[in-house]
Amino acid sequence: MLMEHAIGQAVEEGTCAECGRVAGQRERCFDHHTLSELELCVTCFAAFLQRQTFPPGCCG
Repeated sequence: MLMEHAIGQAVEEGTCAECGRVAGQRERCFDHHTLSELELCVTCFAAFLQRQTFPPGCCG
């Protein structure tokens, strides 16, 4: 069973699941396309939100 957390729920310092950088604060989110829970830095979280709005990308 997959638990869906609120998008943008802040979590403690650690490694970003997208870029691998250590971030002081990460945002927890659930990706409905890959069916996975992610903890992303602020930069990658902004890109994540963009992908949720436009899944095929800007050229799709």
